[in-house]
Amino acid sequence: MPKYTGFNAIIKSLDTPNFTVLGFPCNQFGNQEPGANDEILNTLRYVRPGSGFVPAFDLTQIVDVNGAFADPIWTALRGDCPSPDVIISNGPPLWNPISTTDVQWNFQQILIGKSGRPYRRYDTLTAPSAIVPDIEYLLSM
Repeated sequence: MPKYTGFNAIIKSLDTPNFTVLGFPCNQFGNQEPGANDEILNTLRYVRPGSGFVPAFDLTQIVDVNGAFADPIWTALRGDCPSPDVIISNGPPLWNPISTTDVQWNFQQILIGKSGRPYRRYDTLTAPSAIVPDIEYLLSM
């Protein structure tokens, strides 16, 4: 998956303790994370992206990012940072209730500044490398 390898590349190129990536596996989008929490790293290593891949960033336990059981972190992030898309989901939503602030699909990214507040939210098609100018801007502040 280009997102995982893209984030590893950013972490390596920036090489600063002032920037970190945190991944939140979620199975609300086309059942793309069907495994148990302890299976995620093996899936990354051997299946996708595979080839022995190891993330250079931490992953949380599998969480919901939308709906009634959304992790409180995601409820706050969604509320503080407007959605980059007008589409609520790329498929039939697997959660309820549905909100205009919902994450639309896997790999939607939220960049958070030093203050702990969201700076910008990026759609799922945004490559990690496209976020680098915003990361560098926030690091320079």
